Amino acid sequence: MFPTVLFIWVICAVVAVIAANSKGRDPLAWGVIGFLFGPLGALVAVAVPESEPGKEKQGLQTGALKTCPRCAESVKPQAQVCKHCGHEFGSPLPEDAAAHRALQSAIAANDIDTVRQLIRNGLVLASNPLPISHLEYAEMQENAEAVELLAYHLESQAHQTT
Repeated sequence: MFPTVLFIWVICAVVAVIAANSKGRDPLAWGVIGFLFGPLGALVAVAVPESEPGKEKQGLQTGALKTCPRCAESVKPQAQVCKHCGHEFGSPLPEDAAAHRALQSAIAANDIDTVRQLIRNGLVLASNPLPISHLEYAEMQENAEAVELLAYHLESQAHQTT
């Protein structure tokens, strides 16, 4: 009797893992839930809707969404204006906007070496054309090292221009 019940619980865990993985959810956590709660855990894993990041990733892969070049948020491909930052698609960004976007991407990825390199390469932090300052963005990302580095360089760049 016990081996049969154990086998059923293991099958429930596998079902929960497969269902969670296909919906962009944590398969390990759902596998544990499936094992602990058996058929009920597997049923819940199958019934839970797809996660928002999972939907966004799938939308970007299938072309159902596109990424705004200014704020990197996902929007519908028919959008003429980004609902997050107001960027008009088709309108050119200033030439150094790519470097500022790269800086914010590095901040989000907690890639301090890239942040340092971009600043060392002469990126003027105060000339950021993006809708949010790099310092505010680092604070939003809770990246303390980037906040400290950006605050220091903003102050030193301000002293150099005066």
